[in-house]
Amino acid sequence: MKTIKQIADEVGVSKQRVDRLFKRSGINAVASENQKYLYDTAALEFAINHFLKTASQTALQTALPMRETALFDAVLKQLEVKDRQIEALTVALHAEQQLHADTKKMLSAPEAKTSVSSMNFWQRVRFVVKKVP
Repeated sequence: MKTIKQIADEVGVSKQRVDRLFKRSGINAVASENQKYLYDTAALEFAINHFLKTASQTALQTALPMRETALFDAVLKQLEVKDRQIEALTVALHAEQQLHADTKKMLSAPEAKTSVSSMNFWQRVRFVVKKVP
């Protein structure tokens, strides 16, 4: 048999919290001694289970935001990397499109039509490379 103070010390919370828990749950003292209420081991186990569950939920609630923050930071870093990759690919795409447009212009020029048609593949490649600025 233990008093509310002893139960509170064992559980690690204030005696007011234990007293409120017992009153809300309808747990009554088994006996009283010197104006102190004594509770049995079932009340002690009930308090321990209640406050352990509350403590684990509180720990989870504080751990989840930290985990979410770390996850958010990791995703943000990945997005920054992807943005840089997209910028580099966009620049390369624009350069390729410009090269293609310049090649089409050179091949469609009247002097290029006659001379390019009689060239083999490597001669055409050298011809295009010489013309591209």
